[in-house]
Amino acid sequence: MRFKHFSLGWKKYLKGGFQAELGWNLYGYAGFGILIGTVTNYHSVGIDTTLYAVPVRSGKANFKRLTADLGLGWEIPIGADVFFYTEGRVWIPASDYPSKYIFINNNVPLVAMLNAGIRVLL
Repeated sequence: MRFKHFSLGWKKYLKGGFQAELGWNLYGYAGFGILIGTVTNYHSVGIDTTLYAVPVRSGKANFKRLTADLGLGWEIPIGADVFFYTEGRVWIPASDYPSKYIFINNNVPLVAMLNAGIRVLL
């Protein structure tokens, strides 16, 4: 599977603020997005379909899902307008668009991420 995700959301600081120069900050994130994906299935051996029922089709297909995006993050200032952050995010499928190329279509894909990086205020 390959994903492309576009999201629009809202970040709320629970402790601190986006320009805090001392201490640490804690924030939550909520939003909505669209997940555009491609799934590719390859069967490694020839399957006699008269004897076996294959659960997924061989080939390539696209799928789309609307998502509810949630996250929680922590950041600490390391210099003038530069912050180190870590955050956890999850994309929860909010719509269904069944595909015969995906084995299980309920809540798929449920994506969870752990991110870390540097944020610079411009």
